[in-house]
Amino acid sequence: MSPALPAARSAVRPVAVGLLAALVGLPAVARADSRAGLFVPVPIPLTSDAVGRVRKAVEDARTRGADRPAVVVFDFNPDGKAASNPSFGPCYDLARYLAGLHDLTTVAHVHGKTTGHTVLPVLACKEVVVGAGAQLGEVAADRAKLPGVEAA
Repeated sequence: MSPALPAARSAVRPVAVGLLAALVGLPAVARADSRAGLFVPVPIPLTSDAVGRVRKAVEDARTRGADRPAVVVFDFNPDGKAASNPSFGPCYDLARYLAGLHDLTTVAHVHGKTTGHTVLPVLACKEVVVGAGAQLGEVAADRAKLPGVEAA
């Protein structure tokens, strides 16, 4: 199993979270929260091990008591790379996990091409922030390869 995400890359200053909250129009209550946020790069490719590392980073932060984050930003294009995954399982697992984080504001940060099943966890977040170069889509570029779907 790969090492946990570096703590230095995971912490976000409250000011940055406040600016991000203002950009996405989060409710005033969330913007006024002075707790630090958490920035989690989502590894490419998204594998079961990678999902485990993302979950561990979030769960470690959730157990910090008064210092637990109010907002978690997931970077789906770390290092500016395109993100695509033809494997449904890990993407579905991460999407289910993100959708179940009811006590946190989850934000998907997409600033590059994000396709394939990687779109699932992006859409599972409560908020989606896209950059100028973002592309989201082509979940199944080749419909003929999907089970139970006939090509037109």
